[in-house]
Amino acid sequence: SVFFFEGDDRNETRTERDPMGRLLATGDIHGHAAALHALIEAIAPQRDDTWVFLGDYIDRGPESRQTIDAILALRKKCKIVTLRGNHEQMLMEAYDDLQKGDSYQYDFWLEVGGQETVASYDGSLDNVPKEHWKFYRELLWYHETDDFL
Repeated sequence: SVFFFEGDDRNETRTERDPMGRLLATGDIHGHAAALHALIEAIAPQRDDTWVFLGDYIDRGPESRQTIDAILALRKKCKIVTLRGNHEQMLMEAYDDLQKGDSYQYDFWLEVGGQETVASYDGSLDNVPKEHWKFYRELLWYHETDDFL
């Protein structure tokens, strides 16, 4: 599909839909849920589309929690594939170390964007919903199709 956007007027032109759907890829959202919502609206995903998210959903931006909520909700519109980025990996390591009484990884993570993620969960990782922990733990290391790795 081809999208054309000119000035303030959005003129969308699509080629004939591929019966297999589109393969879409997006990375480095970094807690900017409003931008993700705008992208979802512009792309208008369909059931036959596959949207691959390349990681780094969290940190730096103010809306990490809302970003994860948006990706989870997108499952109702199209097939999604979610890969693990280094920021999700740092979150998981920080959380696991905190459970063991060690704050080194947590302190490091806070310095590279984790503060904004913690703030989006009302100031504590204890407020991360179980559904979000499940999402983080199930992130894939890679995704392969017939044409792409």
